[in-house]
Amino acid sequence: MIVCTVTSASNLHRAKVMARSIKEHEPQAKVVVCLVEKNVHPLAHFPYFDEVVLAKDLGVPNFPKMIFKYTASEGTTAMKPYLLQYAMRRYADERVFLYLDTDMRVYHPLDELFETLEKHSILITPHALDQRGHNDDYLLAGTYNSGILAFARSEETERFLAWWGDRLYDYCYYDHKYFADQTWLDFAPVYFNAHIWRHPGYNMAAWNLIERNFTHIKNGYHYVNNRPLCLFHYSGLWGHLQKTIKECYPASSNPMYGLLAAYEQELKEMGRSKSKDILWSYDFFSSNEFIEQATKQKYKDDPGKYQGMANPFEASNSHF
Repeated sequence: MIVCTVTSASNLHRAKVMARSIKEHEPQAKVVVCLVEKNVHPLAHFPYFDEVVLAKDLGVPNFPKMIFKYTASEGTTAMKPYLLQYAMRRYADERVFLYLDTDMRVYHPLDELFETLEKHSILITPHALDQRGHNDDYLLAGTYNSGILAFARSEETERFLAWWGDRLYDYCYYDHKYFADQTWLDFAPVYFNAHIWRHPGYNMAAWNLIERNFTHIKNGYHYVNNRPLCLFHYSGLWGHLQKTIKECYPASSNPMYGLLAAYEQELKEMGRSKSKDILWSYDFFSSNEFIEQATKQKYKDDPGKYQGMANPFEASNSHF
């Protein structure tokens, strides 16, 4: 299995925790990290990363023009389908490919995922599994969460990644219309026969804690709704997640508090203090002038106006 993730340098501490947890439970897996920076940051050298590839080396057409209009969050998100395509080309003998956000942590072998990929080539996970977890915010954010996506090599997978990549090349914005890459996943079960993966132990997160309860521990593994907890998504760690944990699990003895404390300690061990404030290199022109948000907005609003610009990073704010 090839496990892919995308990160900027400021989130490398999260990627390291995720990678180490993969190796703990799936030691034969290879972890491929796409670093969306102009150069490989020294903190990206890590024994649990099998490969670090720069986003600009994935083969994205006119990469500078594509990335220039995006914020760090949008730009890293937009690389997901391109990284998966790259991994499928590079690791031609591999069949199973898993994408995980950097704020995921693995807690159990992924046996059931492998079994499901024997029958389906694309797996997506909904934010909520029943009406207790419903939130009208999903009308904007989408039905499915893009923090985990699993694929078996197939023509259907290739078609999906090509289609998704085309959408994200131009429309991976967090704004009133798009929720970056995620809203597009609503079309995946319609256009590409994607399988909706309803296992409660995968992609457990702040938005679905209300419907998922720790039921028991077996052989050292936690079980949620009587299924093994395999992947927890620590999105909104120091805000929404902690608030929701207190609301859904008021008893301090709940296992979630121990998992949370251990995860925070892991982030500290992996150098959070060193990486969290690193500035995104694509927020700067080649001259090191900071790219103003108004400049990115102008480029976003009228890309045709700047088509003659071979590399917008070679310009300056005064050009826009």
